[in-house]
Amino acid sequence: MFQEIPYDRVPSDSIVEYVSLDFDKPLSFEQYNTLKNSFSSILDRIEVWRYIPFYDEDYWMYNSAMLASLLIAVVAAFNLVVLYHYVLVRRQKSLAIFQLCGCTKGRAIRLYVAESLMLTVPCYCLSAVLYHFVLLKPFTRIFPYIDTAYSLRLYATGFGIFVTVCTIAIWILSARIVSKHSIVERKGGVV
Repeated sequence: MFQEIPYDRVPSDSIVEYVSLDFDKPLSFEQYNTLKNSFSSILDRIEVWRYIPFYDEDYWMYNSAMLASLLIAVVAAFNLVVLYHYVLVRRQKSLAIFQLCGCTKGRAIRLYVAESLMLTVPCYCLSAVLYHFVLLKPFTRIFPYIDTAYSLRLYATGFGIFVTVCTIAIWILSARIVSKHSIVERKGGVV
């Protein structure tokens, strides 16, 4: 028999076979873990359902938001590559000087990739921190569960995609630019 009774009205000698907690809005993963840890002393006698972050009707919207975030990371990486292409083209004389001083093509490519990552990784991290701690609160008023969608996993995945796309694209771009012209052409300013 199912009966809904407020918790504080249950007699102390009652045997409770089933308890269901109903919340006004979905729990965040941290709240779920706190609740689960609160029942840790009796976990052998209860069943805690797995964490489901959103109600069914809203789930597609937050998956779309996460997918959009990852696509933005890819677009941002390609945007950086286009910008860095301009920088590399402008640095042809510097590259010629590096090569005259004994810098190999492989070392020049690694230097350019490392330089681009030293610029982009802190910018990505700063952007993520700024978004999470400054911009996410106003967005929560419009999308009440969006703070649950943006987890550490999403930021780490976005970061991984961003760095991977940047590294591969800058590597290819650098290799193409370093191998494209001879030292004499670069030194003479022909390029």
